[in-house]
Amino acid sequence: MASLLRLLRTQYTLPVDPTVSFAGKTVVLTGATSGLGFEAAIKLLNLGVESLIIGSRSLERGDATKTELEKRTTRQGVIQVWELDMNSFQSVKTFASRIQKEIKQLDIALLNAGLCHKVYTASPEGWEETLQVNALSTSLLALLLLPKLRDSSSDSNPAHLAVVSSQQFVQVKATSLRTEGPLLEHLNDPRHFSGTRQYGISKLLLEYALKTVADRVRNENGTLPVIVNTISPGLCVSSLGRQYGRFYERWVVWLFYKLFARTAEQGSRSLVSATYQGAESHGKCWRSDGYLDEFTALTTGTEGKEFQVKAWKEIIEILQEQSQMIGAMQTGPQHHHQQSKPSRPSPNPSSSGVPPRVPVTSAHMNKPLPAPAANQHRTHPLHPSPPPQNYGFGPPPSQPVRNRPQPSSRPPRSPNPPPLAVPDDDPQQLFPLFRAANASHTGSLTELELGSALVNGDFTSFHPKTVKMMIRMFDRNSSGTISFDEFVSLWRYLAAWRELFDRFDVDRSGRISLQEFENALLAFGYRLSQPFVTVLFTTFESKGRQMSGGPAHPGKMGMSFDLFVQACISLRRMTDVFKRYDDDRDGYITVSFEEFLTEILQLQD
Repeated sequence: MASLLRLLRTQYTLPVDPTVSFAGKTVVLTGATSGLGFEAAIKLLNLGVESLIIGSRSLERGDATKTELEKRTTRQGVIQVWELDMNSFQSVKTFASRIQKEIKQLDIALLNAGLCHKVYTASPEGWEETLQVNALSTSLLALLLLPKLRDSSSDSNPAHLAVVSSQQFVQVKATSLRTEGPLLEHLNDPRHFSGTRQYGISKLLLEYALKTVADRVRNENGTLPVIVNTISPGLCVSSLGRQYGRFYERWVVWLFYKLFARTAEQGSRSLVSATYQGAESHGKCWRSDGYLDEFTALTTGTEGKEFQVKAWKEIIEILQEQSQMIGAMQTGPQHHHQQSKPSRPSPNPSSSGVPPRVPVTSAHMNKPLPAPAANQHRTHPLHPSPPPQNYGFGPPPSQPVRNRPQPSSRPPRSPNPPPLAVPDDDPQQLFPLFRAANASHTGSLTELELGSALVNGDFTSFHPKTVKMMIRMFDRNSSGTISFDEFVSLWRYLAAWRELFDRFDVDRSGRISLQEFENALLAFGYRLSQPFVTVLFTTFESKGRQMSGGPAHPGKMGMSFDLFVQACISLRRMTDVFKRYDDDRDGYITVSFEEFLTEILQLQD
């Protein structure tokens, strides 16, 4: 009841309509085709903005918006409409790249695009769309626009990065963020989805990202090249509730908006005024000509800061995979309550002669695996090997290190399996399948479309991660899609794997059992203990059980073809990483091979 009374009061405490001139300013505005963004565009044009760049998923709709804006404001030749799909990391990167190359100066980035889903909907990137648009893509775009904003800034005229948030982030409970594993993967699970709650959490994640950026954007002398703030426009009439399609749902939404919501024009006042606030607004949430009280929010307090560190680390790792430009942002904000990490041990040998630990980072593990036939798809350059002086210090230890066997007792090296002949059928035979899967008729398969074309022998769908792996390996131009030529190479590659799969599927069940998997690893040259083979098998076999709701006990269902491919490729990726550190090729670095692989397996999901 108290919340409704606060909403009712906002109807009578409206923000002031901005009158500050935007003459000479270049502004990027997203989410401008309706609602708050559209009204903000009208205000910016009426206040004299020199250039307004609108990002729109549909160029047709964007052009219609441009026509309407020009009609209402009589400003001609000011608006540009550029394609921007916040559901696609590639589209965000392309948009930001155009800004960097084609725009001489960027004074203001006003990021307003957002959505709220009633039911779980996955983006083409594999993320739930509310997380994708509100948190991940908006954070990515903000980070990619920062260099241009910084270059355009001056002491007398600092650039502004203003991002539309929501006061709903204040209402998020700590229990929603307490997860055993990665937070974003938990939130991406359909079993944990709740539309309204997800919206608030997505805005909290956005606040975490923007507050971290605000902490780190300062110059060494403490000055602000870019003022970063977020905006809570209050409850406004908008299209966020467009998914409520039933009559009674629409009626309830209409009545609620009528009683408690501001108009889009009234809410847009906060969007525009946030872009000319001074340094005092940096890192804060602008609301109704003041600042949102975050006293009870998870953006404050010890636990809130711990959540921020965790969320930022996960967000930045995801975004770093999308763009090398994000590399300047570290993996977590430095807060006073955190203990600093201990420095890396010196490479000098210990008195026992045991070599120092070799650090193995996620950067070394995120390299795609080359296919068995290297000429079928693009190759991926490997990181250079670590400097040799970091290894082999001191004489060999007199006693075995941990569970390391003596050289005389180690198993002999096994030869690599003979190469398989790749089918050389007429590629045009695959075109009907390609065309049937290409529902968008673009000439390239998206992740979802490729997934519809790939099935196992029992007609079950490929695991989404296997599909992602295929795109990563065969998408030569990094478009995020698969052309027909790339599809042919991919198909032949899978055909080679199918021969391997059939060779070891002795009982012709269409699935690989634990014993069959162990035989396959032996044929590939791996000499691994039975406990570790079981860990490896159940790690990937369980993914199939999770998708199909199979038996609860590991090993009862068997490993499908797509998960067999995923497991073998992942194992080879990890092996290649290990080899770059194992200079003497004795199967050990500073921990045993199996311990090394076990640690990496825990990072795969």
